[in-house]
Amino acid sequence: MTFRFLPILILLFAWNLAAQTGNGSYVAFHAASLSTSTDKVTVQGVAGGKSTRFTTATIYCSVACGFTFQQNGAAATTTTLATTPFNLAPPSTATAWSASNVGTGTTLPTFNIPTGGGTMTFDISMFTLAPSPTSNLSIGIASMTGNTQIAINWTEQ
Repeated sequence: MTFRFLPILILLFAWNLAAQTGNGSYVAFHAASLSTSTDKVTVQGVAGGKSTRFTTATIYCSVACGFTFQQNGAAATTTTLATTPFNLAPPSTATAWSASNVGTGTTLPTFNIPTGGGTMTFDISMFTLAPSPTSNLSIGIASMTGNTQIAINWTEQ
């Protein structure tokens, strides 16, 4: 038997292994129609999960609204929000929650979308999650009547 194909087999094996255990990019997206109510989306780590690094957050409101970033509140337990992997990434180890009941944690800046509504996108790459349920990042929209969309993007490794 010849060993001339051995290097190719080793490369294919390594490539397959990297594809199964590689880094992934993900998004949690939630749209809501609010009537004098609030909304909150949370992404949180899980025990034994991968390290999570956020990339961007995009918030849309159809009318004027205020929203706040919060970090590391008590773990959210309702309502599960599906995460979408990009580029054939494996399922995310972080979990996402809509209409989240996450604890308050540390309140970060509040921002406002002016009258007439609009979209704001933020570079949130300074935020990371440890593999723990109390390591989380939330975006909460203050009480309003109108349509909202929240998208949070992250990578895992």
